[in-house]
Amino acid sequence: MSIVIKKFSFEHYEQLCSFIATYWRKDHPVIVSEALFRWQFLGYGRLKGYDNFLLLFDDGHLIGFRGVIPLEIQIPDENGLKIKTCLGAAMWMVNPLYRGKGLGYMIHHKTEQVSESLLTIGSNPKTSVPLYLRSGYRELKTLNRYIIPLNDDYLLLLINPLADSSLISGWIPTFDNIGHLREIANTKELEQIWHHSTCNSNIIALNRSSEYWQWRYLDSPIFKYYIFGGIDDGGIVVARIEEVIGAIPKPLSILRIIEAIPFDNKVWDGAIDVNFIKLLSHTIAWGQSQGCAVADFYCSTNKLYPLFKEIGFIEQPQTFKPNILSLSGVFQPIINKPHIFNSYLRLSDKQANNLFDFNNSYFVRSDTDQDRPNIILQ
Repeated sequence: MSIVIKKFSFEHYEQLCSFIATYWRKDHPVIVSEALFRWQFLGYGRLKGYDNFLLLFDDGHLIGFRGVIPLEIQIPDENGLKIKTCLGAAMWMVNPLYRGKGLGYMIHHKTEQVSESLLTIGSNPKTSVPLYLRSGYRELKTLNRYIIPLNDDYLLLLINPLADSSLISGWIPTFDNIGHLREIANTKELEQIWHHSTCNSNIIALNRSSEYWQWRYLDSPIFKYYIFGGIDDGGIVVARIEEVIGAIPKPLSILRIIEAIPFDNKVWDGAIDVNFIKLLSHTIAWGQSQGCAVADFYCSTNKLYPLFKEIGFIEQPQTFKPNILSLSGVFQPIINKPHIFNSYLRLSDKQANNLFDFNNSYFVRSDTDQDRPNIILQ
């Protein structure tokens, strides 16, 4: 073998697409849409760009790759916030003929060397998770998920259809009107709300700078994200509507709450903010008016659950039981078995790592590649 690691450049894109089509999926979204690939792996911050997306060659033949997304992470300390480089683990594969030789770990370790932290969400328990655990990553076995039905079609999305349908009638929220919903496109305003929310908290999270908001949501090439709220509205809610694909008796859509950020930083310490609850309620009412069957939200902390609970959300147990709470975890295509989203984090900051608790963090599915199309609809 003559193994060489190279930085990705777009002269390799067709070769990479062929590799993914052969060993992963012929219709994988990052090879169906070059625009999606360019956006996802561009990232933001000091490591922005494609230099840390690494390719593995043997005698000139592509035999593997490690995809990462450049990010920034904010870590609180006594002097304020420290902004550190971070990479979001996204895609990782080695040709089956070369597995068992340590090449996957070798290329992954190269990415660890250039970044002060690494975050992954939705890792494969059989392959990458054992490596993360051996390497001392902090583990969250599943993100917290809050769910609420918006109409009776919720029952069509349950893994176990034997749920008692009478339990849903009092759970579906009713609203007199949608209420005021303001969309925000000003990235400086979004940054200001985020920094006010977290500046005096012990929350570890991605740094949601103006650059972050522009890249992650406003520049998204396929998904349409709605960013609702403002300072006077109590914070920020990011949402999108997702079409359900698969074996269902009728067309259905769901409301994905992607981000929920209160302006009042005391919420992270247990305060209940009425304005933010109104913003959440108006967003849910809007989704209901769009015909969505259900709304959900994933997050690493449970500190926001009291606000969601005020509206009627229920935290879904990891067991997906009782039956009425057995809402599928993925919808494109819909999978009728439990599906959880774990998270693993490496922090090079020793003090932060020693004190780290996922409940004092704010990580959501969109922080890596877990909120991008799984199927690109034509």
